[in-house]
Amino acid sequence: MKKHILPLGILMTSFLICSSQVNYMSVQPMKNRITSSKKSVSSSSTIKVPTITWGGDIATLLAEQNGIFQKNGLNISLFREDNFQKQVERCLSGETPYLRGTMGMINSSAEALKSKGVDLVVIYQITWSTGGDAMVVRAGKSLRNIKTVGLQLYGPHMDYAANLFSQSGRLNQISFKWLPELTLPTYNTKGKILDPVSAFESDAGMDASMCIIPDALMLTSNGTVGTGAEGSVKGAKILLSTKTAGRIIADVYAVRKDYYDANKSFFYASTYNRAIF
Repeated sequence: MKKHILPLGILMTSFLICSSQVNYMSVQPMKNRITSSKKSVSSSSTIKVPTITWGGDIATLLAEQNGIFQKNGLNISLFREDNFQKQVERCLSGETPYLRGTMGMINSSAEALKSKGVDLVVIYQITWSTGGDAMVVRAGKSLRNIKTVGLQLYGPHMDYAANLFSQSGRLNQISFKWLPELTLPTYNTKGKILDPVSAFESDAGMDASMCIIPDALMLTSNGTVGTGAEGSVKGAKILLSTKTAGRIIADVYAVRKDYYDANKSFFYASTYNRAIF
């Protein structure tokens, strides 16, 4: 009986890999994808504030966990939304007045929001990425010969990837493969691959993947060379990270201008600034 266990395991693993479908997206302006209509910001006493899976958000998360918001008279409820298009939809519908993204992400949403009658005000820069983001490549790949790159559409790595290939003079030679999620989703994807990490594992034709550093470390066996075990990709390595490009990805909070104009005293209050930022 034991002789059949290993072949069956291999068969099941092969089935699971083959049954997963990479959900690549066509690139188009965000305004063509947004379906929500502009609504007034919720009048609830609880203010919803988005975060993303990002090292720069740790201070905000700790502020909530340690009761700093409440101590300063703020009823703040944080929520994580790595899919920036969904975050924009929630802002437009009035669930939250805030957007959390990089400047590149905020800029990518500005046209979509303006077409719905919403302007944005950038109110705070949280941090610069100084090592939290990376490009992972397959064995033998470099900026000179990469042809395909996976990354999140409307995500935090668009500017970084464009900068890298513009500097190498190869931007128009790169095929970008766009995905809806930043990192491995925490929900049931029903067999679909939605993030650059899983796509890099599944699609052997993808030369490079733009990742947050925890994912980059996983793909490369803790930042060495991927062994093919424990979520790594055999031969994969971190080619570059924002350790050497610390002024490209700026993390910010933006707010709907109508909400900002109606609550200027709130935003100018030093208590608010100390508490949330």
